[in-house]
Amino acid sequence: MPKPVKYSLIGIGIAAVVIMLFALIFDWNMLRGTIERKVTEKTGREFSIGGDIDVRWLSGSGDSESGSRFGWAWPIPYIHLEQVRFGNAAWGSRPIMVEAAVAEFSIKLRELLRDNVVLPQVVMIKPIVLLEKNREGVRNWQLDPDKPEGPGPVIGELHVDNGTLTYRDPAIGIDLDIEVAIANQTAADGPYGIRFAASGKYQNRATSASGRGGSVLRLTDRSTPFPIDGKVTIGQTSAVLNGTITNLLKLTALDLRLELRGADMAELYPIVKLNLPKSPPYRVAGQLWREAGKWRFNDFSGTVGDSDLAGDFVAVDTTVAERVSIHADLRSKVLDFNDLAGFVGAEFATGPGQTASKQQKKAVEKATTEKRALPDEGFPPERLRSMDADVKYKAKQIRSRKALPLDDLVAHLKIVDGKLTVQPLDFGFAGGHIVSSVALDARREPVTSEAAVQFKKLRLKKLMPTVDMAENSSGEIGGSARFTGTGNSAAKILASLDGRLGLAMNGGEISNLLLEFVGLDGGEIIRFLLAGDQRVEVRCAVAQFAIDDGLMKTEVFVIDTRDTIIRGDGTIDLGKEKLDLTLNPLPKDISIFSGRSPLHVTGSFKDPDFAPDKSSLAKRGGAAILLGLINPLAALIPFIESGPGEDSNCVKLMADAKNQNSGAGEKKGAKK
Repeated sequence: MPKPVKYSLIGIGIAAVVIMLFALIFDWNMLRGTIERKVTEKTGREFSIGGDIDVRWLSGSGDSESGSRFGWAWPIPYIHLEQVRFGNAAWGSRPIMVEAAVAEFSIKLRELLRDNVVLPQVVMIKPIVLLEKNREGVRNWQLDPDKPEGPGPVIGELHVDNGTLTYRDPAIGIDLDIEVAIANQTAADGPYGIRFAASGKYQNRATSASGRGGSVLRLTDRSTPFPIDGKVTIGQTSAVLNGTITNLLKLTALDLRLELRGADMAELYPIVKLNLPKSPPYRVAGQLWREAGKWRFNDFSGTVGDSDLAGDFVAVDTTVAERVSIHADLRSKVLDFNDLAGFVGAEFATGPGQTASKQQKKAVEKATTEKRALPDEGFPPERLRSMDADVKYKAKQIRSRKALPLDDLVAHLKIVDGKLTVQPLDFGFAGGHIVSSVALDARREPVTSEAAVQFKKLRLKKLMPTVDMAENSSGEIGGSARFTGTGNSAAKILASLDGRLGLAMNGGEISNLLLEFVGLDGGEIIRFLLAGDQRVEVRCAVAQFAIDDGLMKTEVFVIDTRDTIIRGDGTIDLGKEKLDLTLNPLPKDISIFSGRSPLHVTGSFKDPDFAPDKSSLAKRGGAAILLGLINPLAALIPFIESGPGEDSNCVKLMADAKNQNSGAGEKKGAKK
C-alpha cells in the first residue's frame, strides 16, 4: 500500500475515533438553545426542550442502504429528548400542538443529506397531540397553508406509551379525545397494533369509541387497507364494525361488516346526511362498502320497531354528485303498521309489546294531554332538497294492533330536486286495495301536496273485522279521491285540503240486526235476537264529499236496503278536527218499540260522540206517557214506525258518483 494512502486512512480513522469520542462525552444539553432556535425559525412555531438531551450512536452495519463500497457504514444517531413542546398555530384553541414527557428517535444521516427524513425507530412516552381545523378548514398540522402537504417522514417502528390525541373540527361539531396505546405487534395480535379509546363530541352529540386498529405505520398510507375492529356510539346511535378502511382521512374505500342500531333512524341525518323518516328503535347488520364515492350496504337484515327489514342500499355522496343520492330495495315479511307512524309525523304506540324509545314514550305521554289527534310535527323542507332518492319497498303481511283490515303493501318512493313522489302506494285493504299516488313539492315555500286515491273492491265484511254482526254482510266498495293541500305536516295539509272523496257500493247484503241497532229499533232487535240474524239486500250505498279549505261537506250520503234507507248530512272540519254529521234512518217496514231518530255524530276526532236526537226521543217519550195515563196499550202508539222510507234511484246515484269521482279535485287542483 502506498504510504500516502496508508497515512490518509490512518488520519481518517483517527478523526473518526476522535469524533466518536467527542460524541460520547459531549454534553448535548449545551446545544439546547441552538436546537430550539433553529426549529422555531424553520417552522414558525415555538419549540422547546425542558429536560435532558442525549445522543447515542447505533451501528448502521445491518442497514444495506448505509453501507458503502469501502466496507464501512454510516452511523445512526439515536436521539433522546425530555419534556418536548411544539407550538400550535396562532389561531389554535390552545398554545401547544404536541408535547411529550420523552421523545426518542433514530435517524438515517445519509437520507437526511438527500432531504429525506427516515426514522428507523420512534418512541413516545405520554405524548399529548392536538390536531384541529378552524372554521375555514385550515389545518394546524400544515405549517404553511399556502403550500400543498408533502410526504411525511418514513417511520420504521413506533411505540407509544399512554398517548392522548385530541381532534377538533368546529365546522362539523367534532371534539374528540383519543387515548392510544401502540406497541410491537406479535403473532397473537394478528393484524392489529393499535388499541384506542375515544370520548367527546361528534356533530355536537356525545360520542365514544373503542377498539383496535392495524399498524400505526399504515395510518398515513393512502393505498393499503387498514384493518379495524371496534365500536362507535354517537348520541343514541351505535355501530359495531370489523374490516378494513383505506386512507383513514378521506375514507377512499371501505370493506366492513357493520351492525348499526339506534333509537330513531332520523338521528342519522346529522351524522351521515341521510334524510330518513322517524322510526322506532332499530337494529340492522350487513356488509358496508365504499369505493369511488359510492356507499353500499349490501344484503342487510334486522328489525325496525316490531317489523323485520332486509334489502340492499346504495348511496352516492357529494364527491361524485351535487348532493347525496340513494337507491334502495327493501322488503319485510311482517310489517307492524304502527312502525309507519314516523312517515306522517305521528307518535309511535308505546303499549304492551310495542317497541319504542324513552323519548318516544315521553312524547306519547305528552300527546295524551293534547286535544288534537292529527300530528302537527312538521318535516324540515330543506331535508327533501338535500338529497335524491329512489326507494322500493314491499311488505308481504301487515300487522295492525287496532284491527285495521290491512293485508300487504307495495310502495315506490322518489325524491328528485326537492319533489317527493310515492307511486304507487298500494295497501292491500279489506280484501281489496287502496292505491294512491302522492306528491310533496318542497322546491319552494310553502310545501304543496297532491294525492289521487283509488278504492278497489273493499269487502264490507272485512271492513269491520271486530264487529260480529258484520259476519252476515257482503258486498264490495269502490271509489276515488283527489286532494291538494299546503304545509309541511299532516295537520297543516289536512287543514288546507281541497278536493273530493266518493265511495259507492252497488249490491251486496248487510246484517239486518246491524241496521236495527243503528235505527234503535227495539222491536226488530228483539225479533232478530230471538230468531237469529238475517241478511238484507243492499240496493246501493253512496257517500260523496266536497272538500274546501279543510271542510268536508256531504253532497250525497245514502245507504239503501230492502229494509231501511239511511241518509246522512253534515260536515267534517279537518282543520278544527270537529265532527258534525247526522244519520237519519228511515224504515221501509212497520215496526213497534221503535226509537228511531236521527243519530248525531259530534265531538272531536280524538273524542267523538254518537247519540240519538234527544228532542225526537223526548217527544215520543212524552206522548207515550200521556197516552199511558188514558190506556196502557195506547202508550205503544208513538213507538210504532209506519215506515215512510222509500227506494232511492240507485242507478242515478251510482252514475252521479262515477261522474263526480272521475273529475274529483280538478276544480280545486289548481289552488296553491
